[in-house]
Amino acid sequence: MSIHKVSALLAIRLLALVHFANDFFAGSLGILLAAQAEKLDLSNGQIGLISTAYYALSLFQPTFGWLVDRTGRAFLMVSGAFLTGVGIFLCGFAPSFGWIMLAAFFAGLGSAMFHPVGLATARHLGHEAGKGKTVALFMLGGNSGYAIAPFIVGFILEANGPRGIVIPFLVSLLVVPYILGRLRPALSVQLIAAEKAVHIPPNTSSKRTTRWNKVGVWMLLAYLVMVLVRGTVDQVLGTYLPTYYEQSGRSLSFAGVATGAVLFASAVGSYAGSRLSDSISRLLIIGVSLALIPPLLLLLLGSNGVGIFIFGTVLGLMLKASLPLLLMMGQEVFPGGASGASGLAFGWMFMSSTIGTFTASVLSDAIGLKETLQIMAILPVFGVIMVLVMWNQTRTATQRNMAEIQPAASPGD
Repeated sequence: MSIHKVSALLAIRLLALVHFANDFFAGSLGILLAAQAEKLDLSNGQIGLISTAYYALSLFQPTFGWLVDRTGRAFLMVSGAFLTGVGIFLCGFAPSFGWIMLAAFFAGLGSAMFHPVGLATARHLGHEAGKGKTVALFMLGGNSGYAIAPFIVGFILEANGPRGIVIPFLVSLLVVPYILGRLRPALSVQLIAAEKAVHIPPNTSSKRTTRWNKVGVWMLLAYLVMVLVRGTVDQVLGTYLPTYYEQSGRSLSFAGVATGAVLFASAVGSYAGSRLSDSISRLLIIGVSLALIPPLLLLLLGSNGVGIFIFGTVLGLMLKASLPLLLMMGQEVFPGGASGASGLAFGWMFMSSTIGTFTASVLSDAIGLKETLQIMAILPVFGVIMVLVMWNQTRTATQRNMAEIQPAASPGD
């Protein structure tokens, strides 16, 4: 135990709480935009563009990760979770589309600062308890916050309007600084130790180059496509389901509960996928979860009453079951230190969300929101194909390596 007396288990719990706070406000954005759409007469396309602004800074996640690798200023980056809350709070008070765009962009800055360092620390803490377990706890914190937000915020905004977002913000204003204060000793010991472990001079760059060479073009392409299609569907649903239900004549509170059912189940699916990955093939979990998304999404869009919650729950389980596995795979193939590789993995994940929401914003105004959501159901099929490509490439590489192993000569030869 360090002089700070902070155990690895306590550190990952605190980190998961910060992730909860960060993603709670990220999960509030969709229902908040549905409320602002009614007040400011926002189009479906504008809603998508605001969500795109939130994720635009994901491009800089590798940069933030690289800065932590070089400077060790991990706590400053994790404090970005607080900025996320400030940005979403400003979205609720924005008087026009342009101001909401700026506020969402600011919120995205905080999120982009937080995620690379958070994931790198979670994986390092896994040296004691298993990477799958600690990453699962870290992701469970974020996904739980993202899932619970529509439940809570939907009722608050229906009663108080968009400015009701001040209520959860004031709670975070009291709680998040306290958690960050408790977490700081853990970061000063745990993450710095991780960064020292990955810095192996003077041949670090050659090791990274070797790792890139081992991946192969098809493996890398398959990985990028899997993350793209999963992230696109996930983010489009998180952004547009509240608006879809409200435009269908349902209340804002119903939209929050129905969307929250999907997102809460996705938090459970993310945790289950992480834990199962310690004993079951990652590619099997990814392939099965992606293959089940298209029929479940189509059934959800065609449902009424209790069917919305039944199909929404099962769909949610599949949506994020592969997310932590893809992030761990990304850390293993991308170059850089612990935070740098995490930044690249998270960066592409959030960039995929940006591409998806921007595309959906254009389609929803052109062909309609329901039709756009139906098109989203097709995308996971391409992810399943890429799983098969990656499985074939892995099997081929294994067979090639086995063929290179020559039997030892016997004494009689």
